Amino acid sequence: MHKFFFIFLYLGLTAVYASQEETKNILFKLETEFSTSQEAKVSADLNVWDPAVQGYNSKLKHAWILGGGFEYILTPWISTDLSFFYRDGYKYRKSQTPAVAVGGVYYGDSKFRLFNLAISSLMLSLNIKGNGLRGWHYQDEEQGSLYPVISAGIGGSYQKVTNFYTIRDPNAASAPIKRASSIGADTKTTSLSYHLGLGIEYQKDTWFFSIGYRWFDPGQFKCPSYLIDNLLGSNSGIVVPPWKVRFQAHEFTLSVKKLVF
Repeated sequence: MHKFFFIFLYLGLTAVYASQEETKNILFKLETEFSTSQEAKVSADLNVWDPAVQGYNSKLKHAWILGGGFEYILTPWISTDLSFFYRDGYKYRKSQTPAVAVGGVYYGDSKFRLFNLAISSLMLSLNIKGNGLRGWHYQDEEQGSLYPVISAGIGGSYQKVTNFYTIRDPNAASAPIKRASSIGADTKTTSLSYHLGLGIEYQKDTWFFSIGYRWFDPGQFKCPSYLIDNLLGSNSGIVVPPWKVRFQAHEFTLSVKKLVF
């Protein structure tokens, strides 16, 4: 993960200090966003993990996002930015009933599985704006400018899985630790990420305000491979093939930017 951070930090700083013109062309920005996940594709080794009627795929609900960074204006209609985002609140929740094996034997018993996910991302983006393009923006000397923006970005994400539990009683979701049949160690994964976005930006003097939509793919992450299994006795640790999880998210963004350099 550190190599991603250093690479994109270098690229971002290069862009920020590339221009020596007197005109201000560097923006500082703050963002707040709401992210809702599509269904996560979970790859679990069914030779170890019990097959279930419902399978393992599930949405990760939603997360709130805080972000900030710097944007460098190359031309009135092209800019690049380096931004950090923290997404917290994704939750995996899955009730499972055992599948029936050959001969009518059930695989295990009913279970409730859960984990939480937080993602920290550093992204380098290219933005194309309608500002300065004839027919693609509204401009008034007193009221400011209004124009569309499309963007694409690539970067690195640090994904942390916590509170990984398997609960034998589905009604025990409100008290996972007390009634968990297995508890997984926290897991950290680094991955290549990318996003695509579309929005509307309003500029008044040195202030910029925007709202938009972003499609985000953080890349694949892994769940714990080391579990404490209460069914095997107190503090019995086992090593298992980890789940491999991939999902995308729809995100709705609100940002404020200010020319500073």
